[in-house]
Amino acid sequence: MKNNLIEEINIKLLNKGFTVKNIDLFFDILAKKKDKTILIKILEDANSISIETAKDMISLASFIYASPLIISNKAGLNLEDNVTYSRFNVPVINLQTFHNCLDNNLPFLKSTRAGLTASFDKNKIKDLREEYSLNTISKKLGVSKSMVLKYEKGSTISHKKIIRIYDSFGNIFSEIDPLTRKVEISENYSSEFGKKYFSLGFKVSEFLKTPFDLASKRYNEIILTKVGDKFDEDLIRLADILGVDDLVIFEKKKPKDIPSIKKDEFLELEKAKELIKVVKEF
Repeated sequence: MKNNLIEEINIKLLNKGFTVKNIDLFFDILAKKKDKTILIKILEDANSISIETAKDMISLASFIYASPLIISNKAGLNLEDNVTYSRFNVPVINLQTFHNCLDNNLPFLKSTRAGLTASFDKNKIKDLREEYSLNTISKKLGVSKSMVLKYEKGSTISHKKIIRIYDSFGNIFSEIDPLTRKVEISENYSSEFGKKYFSLGFKVSEFLKTPFDLASKRYNEIILTKVGDKFDEDLIRLADILGVDDLVIFEKKKPKDIPSIKKDEFLELEKAKELIKVVKEF
């Protein structure tokens, strides 16, 4: 079932001009088109994702200017079309909503603990206010004028009110684009290796369930680093797919077929360019 879903998603992405690369790791598809990059995880049930995997997806996305996304048709219960959900801060949509987003038919409904909510589009509500008085709008919606003003300032609107607003004024809601969610790098490290990367001027974050232990970035240089005498070949494959560099910091046994540096030598580095030289000269 998952393979069929991946194939269908790949075809849709390719038809929309994306380049697509598949990798069966902590995400399944890397899709790129101009300045848009999406990390896609495909699940039969969105509730099955772990918080560690979600954090790793978000963190990696932040280093490569990508948007993390889960595509699933259920999360316990079936997911509704044209609604954006979330699991551990990663957007979740079903397959139909994904197709609609690629066709530029974006959802405006968001699933929250309070149920389905939406927000006003500031430009649309501005146009509405030029056509109707505040008093008229409040009467049509059955809320106070102060509540209408709160909606205008960005307060979320409950599902019952959404239906009434839609029936009275049409779609004046703010669209949600789950395929374009840029994430700022949130540095997270505690190891001596993370601290060393930071001292060399890199932004750095440590990872939990990936073929690498750290991701680091300095200007346009991105390095995925594995610490230890053993490394997974998936590190090389992943770095190649992402178009970034890889590195192994070893203690005893120097690995083959990948840039590497001995632990003591790494910890003694004084300048970033010394490390970048090791990576680039391999």
